[in-house]
Parts: sequence; structure tokens; C-alpha cells
Amino acid sequence: MPVTKWSVEEVLRKGVQLSDLVTTYRADLAPRLDANVIEGFLSDLPALRDEVSRVSGAHLEKAGETIRQDDVAREAARTAITFREAVKSTFSRKSPVRAAFGIGGRIDETKVGSVATALAVLVHAAEEDPVSARAAGILSSDLADLKAVYDKLVQADRTQELAKGSAKGATATRTARHVRVEAAMTRIVGVSGIVFRKRPEIAQRFADCLPRTARPRKKKA
Repeated sequence: MPVTKWSVEEVLRKGVQLSDLVTTYRADLAPRLDANVIEGFLSDLPALRDEVSRVSGAHLEKAGETIRQDDVAREAARTAITFREAVKSTFSRKSPVRAAFGIGGRIDETKVGSVATALAVLVHAAEEDPVSARAAGILSSDLADLKAVYDKLVQADRTQELAKGSAKGATATRTARHVRVEAAMTRIVGVSGIVFRKRPEIAQRFADCLPRTARPRKKKA
């Protein structure tokens, strides 16, 4: 992924200042710059601002779906444990029925796969051995409920994964535009030094539009 030099907040703040100068002195700058530099900068800057909002929204959606997935997983785990307890209370510790219903295996409510497997094992065992299931008080209507809980869990996981992918894609798009805006700002300010070399006060106004503080780098673990 491309690396940015400055924070997006600084780029947006300084970029607005630079866009005002570019609009005012465009005729002076244009002969020394490729046509797409100025046009690209003026269109990318507001688009970057919009993408910052979209990325924030995508990450909020991702966080919300993760919370929902966690809630569904906890509810599903409690359901599986409740049915396991009914089987445990009916059959002795050495009974093979216990193992068939998944008793003895750990359910990790923080992992969708663990909870989903526990539910699937319960349903399969009850369908394969309806007599033992009935002895434990498990009815056919309960199996429908277990299947519904399983489907809800799988759907929550799928939705969370989609939200995660959306957030990742939005971030990549924003970063690419961020890099383009930085490059355009650097190019424009660099050329402005030549254009306004005999008008240093204007050259300085352009120079002041580049952020001075580099974006903090993440420390390597």
C-alpha cells in the first residue's frame, strides 16, 4: 500500500489553503505544470474529504457488525450449553450418548466456528438418535430452534466479514487519493517557487501550504 507523508487532517487543512492560491494564480502556474496536475488536485481534494467520511462510516459499520456478531455468538453458545446440560443430566458420565451430543468438548464463545460446531453436533446427534434426544427432553421443535440459531450465527459472521472487506477497500481507496493529493501539493508548491521568484511574498504563501510535521510512523513490534 502507498505510504503517505502527512496526516490526512493536515493535508485537508493545508490543501484548502493551497486550492485557494491555485485558483487565484492558475494562469501563472499552468504553463509550468502538466494540465492534469492542477485539475487532479482540485478534484481530488474534495473527493478525499468525502472519502475520509466514508472510511469512518465503513469502520463504524464494521465495529457495529463485530459487536452484533459477538452478541449472537454469546447467545448461541448459551443455547448450546443449555441443551448439553439437559443431556448431561439424563445420561451417566460414561454414556456414549454424551460424547455423541458433544459433551466434553469446549465451546469458545469468542470463536464463531467453535459455537457453530457445537450447535451442528447437537442437531446431528438429535436427528441420528431421536430416542436419546427425547429422553433428555429435546423435542423436534427444539431442533428447528437450534437450526435457526445456527443460521443466525453464520449470517452474522458473513455480514461481519463483508463489513470488514468494505472498510478495508474504503481505506485503500482513500490512501491512494491521499498520496495523489500530497504529490500534487508538493509539485505545485515546488513550481511556485520559480513562478514567483521575483514575488517572494507570494512564493512564501505557497510554501506555507505544505504541512511541516510528518505523519507518525507505527512502531514495529
